[in-house]
Amino acid sequence: MRFFYAIVLFVISLALFAGSIAIRYGFSASDTLTQTITLDGTAPITVINAKEFRKISGSETLVASVSEEQTDGAETTPVTIAWGRTPDVLAWVGSAPYQYITVDATTGELSASPVSGLEPSVPSPAGSDLWLEEWNGEGSVSADFSLRKGQSIIIATDGTLPAPAAVTVIWKIDVDRTIPTVLLYLAAFTGLVGLAVFAWGVWRERRLRRNRQRPMPRVPKPRRWRPTRPVLGSGQPARRRRGRRMTAVVAGFAVIPALLVGCASPATVQPTPTPVAQGKLPFVAVSTQQFEKILDAIVATLEGADKKRAENIAASRLQGAALRFRTATYRIKSANPKLGTLFQIPNGTVRLMLPQQTVGWPRSVFAIIDDTANEDASSVAIVMTQDGPRSNYLVNFTFALEPGVVMPDVPSADYGTAVLAGETELLSSTPSQVAEQYGDLLINGDESPFVSLFEPDTLQEQIGAAAKARRVSATKGSMAFSWVDKLTDDVPVVFATTDAGALVGLTINEAETVKPARGSTAISTEGAVKILSGRPSSLRGIVANYQYQLLFFVPAIGSSEKLRLLGYSYALVSAKEVR
Repeated sequence: MRFFYAIVLFVISLALFAGSIAIRYGFSASDTLTQTITLDGTAPITVINAKEFRKISGSETLVASVSEEQTDGAETTPVTIAWGRTPDVLAWVGSAPYQYITVDATTGELSASPVSGLEPSVPSPAGSDLWLEEWNGEGSVSADFSLRKGQSIIIATDGTLPAPAAVTVIWKIDVDRTIPTVLLYLAAFTGLVGLAVFAWGVWRERRLRRNRQRPMPRVPKPRRWRPTRPVLGSGQPARRRRGRRMTAVVAGFAVIPALLVGCASPATVQPTPTPVAQGKLPFVAVSTQQFEKILDAIVATLEGADKKRAENIAASRLQGAALRFRTATYRIKSANPKLGTLFQIPNGTVRLMLPQQTVGWPRSVFAIIDDTANEDASSVAIVMTQDGPRSNYLVNFTFALEPGVVMPDVPSADYGTAVLAGETELLSSTPSQVAEQYGDLLINGDESPFVSLFEPDTLQEQIGAAAKARRVSATKGSMAFSWVDKLTDDVPVVFATTDAGALVGLTINEAETVKPARGSTAISTEGAVKILSGRPSSLRGIVANYQYQLLFFVPAIGSSEKLRLLGYSYALVSAKEVR
């Protein structure tokens, strides 16, 4: 009798466990839904909007594969799956034909609608800066997604061949597993209780055995016999009635899973999504995730270019003065590796990212990056610009920030900011005026009429009027120096700040002319000037062009605040003999 209750509990546990398994695998809906479509036609691109996926579920796996006919005899065919913001995806597609896949909200069945276009082919989408994430492979690619509203997927091969013919979508469905889970926990609990009862019975049995081995106690006096009253309506002993009641209890517990199976309804294939309250944000040039991906690509490309001193590789990620600085330094280092310093963009922590608020092109991004590998290194600010949806971002401004620089307040990366027209009159000085005024300050110092407009900075200490005077004095009158500063042809970039001021990036060229002070005396060149000019000496003189990329904070028009130099970089870009 001690083990009877344990056996009953074990039987109940097994019944609950069997019911849980039956409901989980026999009566519940599948937690995945798979649909495949075979595409016909020669369109090089396939597009799927995230809103189509979300008709079924918010999480899916996409598989794209090429057919044997598409390989066209090639051993391997590249396949790319990428996703980005819908306006960016459609801008990249442009006027090319594509297949647009839609999803039936009830069955999940895929259907394709061809969209005509004028371009028979497009560039390969692999490596484009527009994508937030991409997957590349040969013949077939699988990718997992969890996209939000306003995002789309693009599928293609190399841009010339038709897009992969077979597209399979596997949705992950949220199925209600409450009933089988509860039954499983009940089965475990009942089994543990049964095990405890069984252990208690074993313990009691052993204890009774030990008591039997003790000296026999005195025989107790017999109890007086008294007749027991029979229970009305009962024709059997009490022990048998108890056994029958326990049998009924076991049968009742065994019926529970069957009843729950009848009450459980399989989850639907199309769950109702929970709405998420989210304010509508403006469209910005890049997201934070996208910028980090682009920065990784830029740093990796420049590392490869620097090792080979390859201008063509550097040109795939640099333009303007940033490219001229590197090209000139490559030439100098090829002649003498000890000369010249390459400006390094660290792949560190992005302290500030300020994208342009725009849906069109060109679009620009300003960012400040801290070098986590070298705490003593100055923070670096860059400006990169994308000329079109199928172009990659190119860095056109690089600045090493001033020590202890205080940046003005700017909008968050989610909202972005406006990039003002080059010669905007909303500031205390236009970019061309800033270049002219600061150039005059570098040459004339305290004698400049614009000295009161600028805060002091370290660049004035390095190359300003006082530094130029010391250089002239060191030649002891044997050379005649002259300087001319002017704005280069590079278009200045102007990012609006929250206080109606702006971050202004511009490039000035300082032409330094050195001539012999006496007509019969020749001047000697050395270092980088000698390498770039190709002249060890000259009777006529040498013109060396130094270019400076400058980052200013320019206050709003009518403000009494001074202009501040926030960062700069410079390099000798050319040198030649005076003609």
